[in-house]
Amino acid sequence: MHTDARRVEAGDNPASTSWPVELKGVSVTYPNGTKALQDVSLRIEPGEMVSIVGLSGSGKSTLIRTINGLVQATDGTVTVGPHEITGLSGRRLREARGHIGMIFQGFNLAERTDVFHNVLVGRFAHSSPFRTLLGLPTKADRELALRALDSVGMLEKVWARANALSGGQKQRVAIARALTQQPSIMLADEPVASLDPPTAHGVMRDLRRIN
Repeated sequence: MHTDARRVEAGDNPASTSWPVELKGVSVTYPNGTKALQDVSLRIEPGEMVSIVGLSGSGKSTLIRTINGLVQATDGTVTVGPHEITGLSGRRLREARGHIGMIFQGFNLAERTDVFHNVLVGRFAHSSPFRTLLGLPTKADRELALRALDSVGMLEKVWARANALSGGQKQRVAIARALTQQPSIMLADEPVASLDPPTAHGVMRDLRRIN
């Protein structure tokens, strides 16, 4: 799923320029010999919202994780915006990931930390190590976090601890965290699989509206 810089609704977090994604002949074989992907080629244009549908174990998560470099392709190339992800490592890969938002099925929040500081994690890739280490966000970062929370209807929970939230609320905080990153693309790995149907529909409506 991609953010779209051409349209930002009132209260939404502004995104950076949207990027295309292109995979050419991508295969992934894990060290145990399992072939997760075989010769996958696709192109997703800036602003498109695309769903990957398949059976459990068919390689959906692997495909998504090759896009942000969490899983390295064993063959082929993955290009995201100006970056060939398959050729990056270390600092250059971390810099590219700073523009790739990621929403996980399991939320990945710091459960004993308040919502505000969970969302500020989205700014780590764009903050100086000194500010990150001391927990000193800039005024602009604080405003980004609050706008992102407002865009998903969670501003009133800003000082609540993550472990006090429902599953749907946690996922909205995870979306706000990714938005605070101001990503050029947004990836979502089964973002509603653990939610009840009404909550899942609400979260997907949020993602469509933001896109």
